[in-house]
Amino acid sequence: MMTRAELDRVFNNFAMKKRTKRFAILGMSLSSLLDIHQPQDLLRGLLNTLSEYDQSKEESDKPKMVRHISVYLPLS
Repeated sequence: MMTRAELDRVFNNFAMKKRTKRFAILGMSLSSLLDIHQPQDLLRGLLNTLSEYDQSKEESDKPKMVRHISVYLPLS
């Protein structure tokens, strides 16, 4: 049997929340596509939805840029 500490280590709560949120948004986006009857429009909508999903996934995986302010000191 797994202990609570092992479960917490394997199933990171923050990561699970992010993953669940992404899948919920993807599911809601895909469900609206089921009302489209034209095959070309359905395919276009599906491709746009999947590319937006991939883009949002990549953006959330990137580390946030830290702004560094450098001070210029004249050499005299």
